[in-house]
Amino acid sequence: MKYIKKISFVFLLILLSNCGYTPLLTKQNVDFYIGEISLDGNREVNSIILNHLKKYKIYKKDGSRYDLKIISKHNKKIANKDQKGNAKNYNIEIKIDVFFEENSENITNKTFVRTASIAVENKKINERNLERKHLKDLSKYLSEDIIFYLKTN
Repeated sequence: MKYIKKISFVFLLILLSNCGYTPLLTKQNVDFYIGEISLDGNREVNSIILNHLKKYKIYKKDGSRYDLKIISKHNKKIANKDQKGNAKNYNIEIKIDVFFEENSENITNKTFVRTASIAVENKKINERNLERKHLKDLSKYLSEDIIFYLKTN
């Protein structure tokens, strides 16, 4: 009985490891490239997104060409207050509207939104550094959302 369990475990392990699953975002073979990128809105968010999209600007002979127009907005709102009316938490929201133009023909529009919460710090410099870190992370995730959208269409 022990041998049957061991054999079935090894068989199951082999079967699952060879199922062919690969994560979509780690696949480097893409069938598109990004031609022009036009940016408008928040400068800090745009520069981070542009840095992450640069590696997809390499020309592919048989790939579809996408021209992007990105309009970004950054909002910081008070999420909740204490009894005295002082802010306790903030919500940071980055919203980007992306216009995709495929091979100079079809224009589609997609909106991507990412949010994060920040607790108020005693020292404002620590709070600002934390806000910058979240802004950078959210912008990176938004650029990954753009690439995921292009891969799946």
